Amino acid sequence: LPTDTVHCAGSYRVGNNTWRCLGRHGSVAMRTGIARSCNVYFYTMARRVGPQAVADMARLLGLEHEFDIPMPVQRAGIIPDPAWKAKRYDQQWSVADTLNMSIGQGYVIVNPLQLAVMTARIATGRIVEPRMLANAPVKAFEPLPIPPDYLDVVRAGMDDVVNGPGGTARASALKVPGIRMGGKTGTAQVRRISAGFRGGANVPWKFRDHALFIAFAPVDNPRYAVSVIVEHGMGGSRAAAPIAKDVLTW
Repeated sequence: LPTDTVHCAGSYRVGNNTWRCLGRHGSVAMRTGIARSCNVYFYTMARRVGPQAVADMARLLGLEHEFDIPMPVQRAGIIPDPAWKAKRYDQQWSVADTLNMSIGQGYVIVNPLQLAVMTARIATGRIVEPRMLANAPVKAFEPLPIPPDYLDVVRAGMDDVVNGPGGTARASALKVPGIRMGGKTGTAQVRRISAGFRGGANVPWKFRDHALFIAFAPVDNPRYAVSVIVEHGMGGSRAAAPIAKDVLTW
């Protein structure tokens, strides 16, 4: 449930391996986990529900999907699950695979359009489909098969990311009176970087993480969804969120 809590002491251990979090967040439920980008919360919950449930929800929200739009090339990307790994690598799924996919790392591959569609579906609670041609028929979007009160918690957490006291993108709050942007910061690894080099100053540019940010606005009556990927931008809050802020402000 969204109210279930996890204790974050700054790391998560599996056997002899330690998985780091972005901080020590204490008692964390879903809303706080989103707002503060608590890896430990997502690690714990992904193990609890299992990798198949995570993969199925990702696909429902538009990831690993090609849309019916007139583009010459679309790449579906990858949302991994145990069957995919067995077919692709002839290997069994591991706990490490579950932890990686829970925060969008590991085998996960997505594109900006998919991220924007995912954001629109979360913001509206409907199975939004994109269109590019002005004269294309407008579809009536069906509701997502997710309890509305669960989606309310996700949207509240994304609101807190930008507008809450502990949010990871507070510097990118809109300066438009009466309008709030909700969002989520993220990174996509190019290669593994040790904890002592996370700031990026000593990492060659081509190996630095990509910066991600998704956003929607207005929070209380969504009309726009945005996704931003900055190649080798390192931090979603530093590199990608200000771009989303500028777009939505305009």
